[in-house]
Formats: sequence, C-alpha cells, structure tokens
Amino acid sequence: MRSCASIDNHSRLRLNLAISRLGGKPMYVCICNGISDRAIREAAEAGCDTVAEMTMRTGAVACCGSCRDLVAEIIRDVQTCKALELPVLAHAA
Repeated sequence: MRSCASIDNHSRLRLNLAISRLGGKPMYVCICNGISDRAIREAAEAGCDTVAEMTMRTGAVACCGSCRDLVAEIIRDVQTCKALELPVLAHAA
C-alpha cells in the first residue's frame, strides 16, 4: 500500500503557471482568498516586490500560507523580466 507522502499535489503548478504566462486561463494561486496568478503578476508589476507586500495588497498567503513559494516565484519572475533591458530600436536606425 502506498503512503500519502508519495502523492505530489503540486506537480501541475509549474505547468499551469507556464500556460497562464502564455495568455491562457488564469490560475488560482491562493485558493483560500481566490487570488489568481494574474492579480499577483499585476501587483508585482505595480511595485510589490516582497511576499509581505503582496499579502497586504492582494491577501495572498494570509490564510494557510501554502501558496507562499508560488507567490515568491511569480514575484521573482516579474523582477527578472523588469531587469532584462531590451535593446533600444532607435539605435538601429
């Protein structure tokens, strides 16, 4: 008989997040408060750069905290995208 410890309830989170980034359906990150990845991404783009700030602005992570790692990953993803400077096309002309 298999133990419950071998069940991976988070195996689809990364796939769902990737689909959502491509403009697919929004994915709920915080089930307790009904917060989607899009809401977290928008708040991060607006300047929330820590999980604590995200909790105050969106309510994510405020209840059980099981979404903390995914919220932090989305924040890092947005910060990484902001840090990447794209070449200015005006210099090409």
